[in-house]
Amino acid sequence: MASELEKLISTIQKNIHNGELKTNIISNFQNLCGQIQNLSGQIQNLNVQIQTLTHEKICVENNCLKQINAAHLRNTILSDKVMALQNQLLQQKTCFEKPQSDSIDKPAAHMDTSYPSPNIITEPKLINESVTGVVKFFNIEKKYGIINFTENENGTETLKDAFIYANNISKSKIEKPVERNLQPNETVVFDLYQIKNDEYVAKNVTGPNGENVKGVYVVYQKQITRMPNQRQHQPNYRNQPHPRSRSRPRSYSIRRNQLNDYQHGGRNIFR
Repeated sequence: MASELEKLISTIQKNIHNGELKTNIISNFQNLCGQIQNLSGQIQNLNVQIQTLTHEKICVENNCLKQINAAHLRNTILSDKVMALQNQLLQQKTCFEKPQSDSIDKPAAHMDTSYPSPNIITEPKLINESVTGVVKFFNIEKKYGIINFTENENGTETLKDAFIYANNISKSKIEKPVERNLQPNETVVFDLYQIKNDEYVAKNVTGPNGENVKGVYVVYQKQITRMPNQRQHQPNYRNQPHPRSRSRPRSYSIRRNQLNDYQHGGRNIFR
């Protein structure tokens, strides 16, 4: 480009002999060349801006496409979950609406019914009789306690607990079964019953050799309920004799008779 401009300027200088015209033409031509160069620079800047804008537009479009894909994926997952919940509700509805029949209550042939299910409460099962144990503690107010006993498992003795209730004490000095109790660290003999795994109950509790248990003698006082505004001590005057009917001492009656005689005698004198 620069070489071509130099060739044009040299030809103008050779062909035009007038000095002013030559200088004007050369100056105008140089100005046009400068403007052309400025325009070319602006065009390059515009091209750069267009490239950056297109790149940003492409990035924005890519981000929008990514967000659209993610939203579509979330919609598909939610729709799958909704379908699964609808299927579960339909299954539950069909189970509730299904009529009961005898075949439902009967167990299948391949099912093992020898062991009861853990949710079913079974009666206590007798494991061993005349088991010796030591009373760990006994709550007299709540009428229950725990007895420690040893059990041989695979050649090793393990210490276990058995619940004891006041009603299960068979021999005691206290007549009422509800008021019977045990003394801590007391040796007792009982029948061991199992309720669940590692849960035991002691029944028919006696002392060693079938004797009475020691226990603790407690005096049960009957509590009298009173109203809040009632006095603590209110004597009953209805059942008490009248004050005049109480017996007086003999000396008092003798003195009273003497006073009466004196009064009567004085009156007779003054008459």
